[in-house]
Amino acid sequence: MKKHIIPTLLIAALVALPQLAPAAAKDPANFGGKVAAVGAGTITVSNKKKGDQTFKTDAATKYVNADGSAATASDIKVGERVQVIAGATADQAATVTLQAGGKKGAPKTPAKDAGKTTPPAEKPKS
Repeated sequence: MKKHIIPTLLIAALVALPQLAPAAAKDPANFGGKVAAVGAGTITVSNKKKGDQTFKTDAATKYVNADGSAATASDIKVGERVQVIAGATADQAATVTLQAGGKKGAPKTPAKDAGKTTPPAEKPKS
């Protein structure tokens, strides 16, 4: 009976080990953070919890603004917040989405009174 305990414990440890791996290692397909660097064919994104990750970009990489409209690689600037969806490999960027209010100091929402009009003055009652 004792000789079966050690192999059983080893098998249990091997089965449990993948569940103990950090979440970043489980899902490298979705990575968000601030752009740390933009190079020829690469973008490096910095995440406080997951660290830095560099993604390869190419002609097939899709760039999207926060409002869903099309963007280009030249729209990506250091300091902006982005969300990267990996492509065929974990280090290949398939989609890079700019997030609203990404740069420090940029407003996260439109101004409180933006687009509002002043109501017409009431007519005096006779």
